[in-house]
Amino acid sequence: EVLTSTATATPDIMLDVTKLPARGERFLRIRKIGQPDKPALAALVPASLLLPQASAQGGRSLGTRIAMADGTPLGDTTPGPATPEAQFSA
Repeated sequence: EVLTSTATATPDIMLDVTKLPARGERFLRIRKIGQPDKPALAALVPASLLLPQASAQGGRSLGTRIAMADGTPLGDTTPGPATPEAQFSA
């Protein structure tokens, strides 16, 4: 199931957030759109491979969240609901 698609600066490369119904895990699919008479190329990357491993000292919980430009979430390691003051965008 494709949740969202986003164009990139390279016209023939697309980024898709997909979800496999049987697993429930989200993936980033990177597609190179081919010519109608030629094969296309795609890679399916689990969101868990894109998320950094984070740890905190002193009992604070850290987490990360990846979302597409339209806000569709790709992956999340946040342990609980994020508070507005704890959010950071890059």
